[in-house]
Amino acid sequence: MLSRHRHSAARRWGARSVSLAFIVAATTTLVGQRSTPLGPSAPPPDIAARFRSRAAEPLTSYRARRHLEAHNPRFGKDGWMDVMTELRPDRSFAYSVIAQGGSDIVRTRVFDAALEAERDLLRDAKAAALDETNYQFQPAGEERGYAKIALIPKRKDRFLINGWMFVTPADADLREVRGRMTKSPSFWTSQVDVVRRYERVCGHRVPIETQSTAAVFLGGTSTFVMRYDYLMVNGVVVTRDRCQP
Repeated sequence: MLSRHRHSAARRWGARSVSLAFIVAATTTLVGQRSTPLGPSAPPPDIAARFRSRAAEPLTSYRARRHLEAHNPRFGKDGWMDVMTELRPDRSFAYSVIAQGGSDIVRTRVFDAALEAERDLLRDAKAAALDETNYQFQPAGEERGYAKIALIPKRKDRFLINGWMFVTPADADLREVRGRMTKSPSFWTSQVDVVRRYERVCGHRVPIETQSTAAVFLGGTSTFVMRYDYLMVNGVVVTRDRCQP
């Protein structure tokens, strides 16, 4: 009886820990670069300075269909969800579920919780911004054809990562952020690794995919993936063959 009770408790704590780790990954996805121009002085000397000198490119509004998946092999928990999400110019965030399947626990404790947490984070996007308030930036060579910049967080925070970002060598345009969260979301969850990828959609840089892997105490390795398909970005309608204001 006692062993069954412990096993049940471990499953409950494991599910909670997985949801916390995935919430951290998902709610930091939309926070992109917020740069401070360096002024009309000499050209920046390195790729990190060129990234910081780029003008701010705020994502003020969008409408996107997202596909979410989560897996925990040890507990045998898998789930998926398709949702329509919308960011409005007043920073309000709305979503509606289109289709879903798999574990009820994954859908409610991971997907629903992540989307609700994203709603809260969008009210204070500065918490995870890629700027000098949160990070130091250091050139770190090249990798996969991109310039690599080390991200050194200035504090431990569940929305900051210790890792790297990858930008285009020609114009220091952000393409990927990867690393480990500086602060675990709970005692039960550690080593939360995140990869966020970006692309240009109708001229606007937007996140297109987030992947997260977390080590959960008693629960093993859990994974999370979220992909975006944009229908509108900053007032521009996105179609397969053109962008229409």
